[in-house]
Amino acid sequence: MNGQKGITRFLKNLKKSFDKKVMSLSVWIGRRLARQDMYVFCDNPVSTSTEEIDAFSLFCYCRDNNIPAAYIAVRDGFLYRSMSGKPGGGIVFQQEFNEDWFFNKDIFPCLMRAKAVLVSFGGVNAKTEERIAKLNIEYVFLQHGVTFFKERAIKLYKTHRNFDKIQISGEYEKELFTGHGWKEEQFIKAGFPRWDRLSRQKSSRAAKNCGSCEKQIFLFFTWRLFFTHGIEDFDGFQYVKQLKSLLSSDRLRDIKEKYNVEFVIAAHHALRDMCGIDLTVLTGGAVTVVDNHQVSRYIAESSMLITDYSSVFADFYFQNKPVIFYRLDEDDEKLEEYDRDDMRHAATQTPRISNVLSEEKEVFDRLEHYIKQDFEMDELERKKAQAFFYEKENICAKIMAQLRSDA
Repeated sequence: MNGQKGITRFLKNLKKSFDKKVMSLSVWIGRRLARQDMYVFCDNPVSTSTEEIDAFSLFCYCRDNNIPAAYIAVRDGFLYRSMSGKPGGGIVFQQEFNEDWFFNKDIFPCLMRAKAVLVSFGGVNAKTEERIAKLNIEYVFLQHGVTFFKERAIKLYKTHRNFDKIQISGEYEKELFTGHGWKEEQFIKAGFPRWDRLSRQKSSRAAKNCGSCEKQIFLFFTWRLFFTHGIEDFDGFQYVKQLKSLLSSDRLRDIKEKYNVEFVIAAHHALRDMCGIDLTVLTGGAVTVVDNHQVSRYIAESSMLITDYSSVFADFYFQNKPVIFYRLDEDDEKLEEYDRDDMRHAATQTPRISNVLSEEKEVFDRLEHYIKQDFEMDELERKKAQAFFYEKENICAKIMAQLRSDA
């Protein structure tokens, strides 16, 4: 029996060694035969519940402007389902989480032509990243939200990934990244590709989604590290207690009826992926829960945002829409040091934003204030909001212009 196991193990190792040699030879031949003129895009390779939006928007821009491009979509994600799992139009599919793209028959030819690989999330297979670096393919991080509140993320990007460049939206981000060792030549100064869609969209809120309501408030709260530990004692955290209190509040119901407004919430993808939590159990029926794949739609259609530390605030600032920052759990002793570090950093950024509140009553008072003034930002709020942005139009074109000028 032991001899049979030894033979099996030997054959597996032999096949593994053979596969590596074949892969090395295939890559060596492929890169020499192919013209390196393609931009390869991917959003989140490890989640089916995040919206495929930033890398995909930039991919669409390239495709529409005859720039060679390919988009890697995750299996069982929204694009995969909408295309019935059949690649086409420059879109290819990752077949499993943590897949080495170089062993995917549809993705491999794209990587042989790749001039750059651009992703909006981390999570790309480590072996794939190693090969990207060895082949001198430019590796670009588009980000999926403005890095402003979460300083720990900056450290992660620098130490755990081999990004050659990073897209930033304004001087505040540049200040933070520079403080952690990023160089001027690594910055692509533009903004998020999805913002081009916001620039083109006009709200269809009243006609399509709200029935007789005149305004819509979007709620979106970011993740905490305890999400990664599953749902044990989930209800014991202030995040859950305070969020449930807010969403099921009698005052929220009163505001909804009095002012004829609609409340809409989406769960952070980590809350769904790691905890399997359905927000409908927290809302009491007064707040509509929408799917993550519709987040960009509600960002465009909503009149204002209530959040804690989510980078979605910048999407609302981009549109000159007000934001309330409800710090619902900053004094929770059960939080881990990771979250506490980010919250301490966020506190230093408070002068750069408006409406940072820690009490539920304050949130509702401020909300009523904005409803009464038709959700208009005052001059100081508007000035603070504009300081976050380098660009507010033609962002995809400006990203690609910077990438191609560096060739």
